[in-house]
Amino acid sequence: MEPASQCGGDWWGYIEVPNPSGGSSYLVMMIGDVEGHGTAQALITGGVQGALGMLAPWLKEHPECCSKPEAILDFFNQSIFGATKGALTMTFTVAMIDRDARLLRVANAGHPFPYVLRPTGEGGALVPQAVTQAGIPLGSAANTLYDQHVAVPWQPGSHLFLYTDGLVQCIREGEPLFTRKELRQTLVEFSSLKGNEFFSKVMSERRRRISDCPQKDDVSAVVCMELPVFESSKGL
Repeated sequence: MEPASQCGGDWWGYIEVPNPSGGSSYLVMMIGDVEGHGTAQALITGGVQGALGMLAPWLKEHPECCSKPEAILDFFNQSIFGATKGALTMTFTVAMIDRDARLLRVANAGHPFPYVLRPTGEGGALVPQAVTQAGIPLGSAANTLYDQHVAVPWQPGSHLFLYTDGLVQCIREGEPLFTRKELRQTLVEFSSLKGNEFFSKVMSERRRRISDCPQKDDVSAVVCMELPVFESSKGL
């Protein structure tokens, strides 16, 4: 995360959710951004972090929700609306990796679309795909319905790239310096890399493009990848 000059509202977290059927657990990655900047926004992210600690017990009581990222959106919506009563909203994405079904399930509440990069089998390069789904930001209303998700293939070697809008909102004298188009091009350029090296190159390229442009919004980005079995077992 790269902070702006004011208190911001970026947040991300993760949790492993048990599979009620007894299979592999689900890995759930989450990222969000409270509208605006200031102390109130920072307090909301603190509240979301507290709600994350209550998520596992809630899912234990509601096992039918364990494979539904949209149910997790609803859980956080209730928490945020309870704190703000609609005065502040938060864009949010929940991305759930199901390793048994080989699926990535994504539910979105008005947040920038995440990218999944999957191996093509040609030289180890990865192909980025935006996982597109519209949605209403959390905290807008207590009765907002979150009941849908998008599912795309997931396989060993895949990367999940989550980010907040500050990553692609840097403008100097009316000229955008790093847009979603440049982000996708950068993901393609470094798609043969893995893990930390991939992430570092993407962020370095963004810094090169924006140069000394003032950072007016927080920048958060997260990469999650699953190593192929033969790599994850090296050295064991």
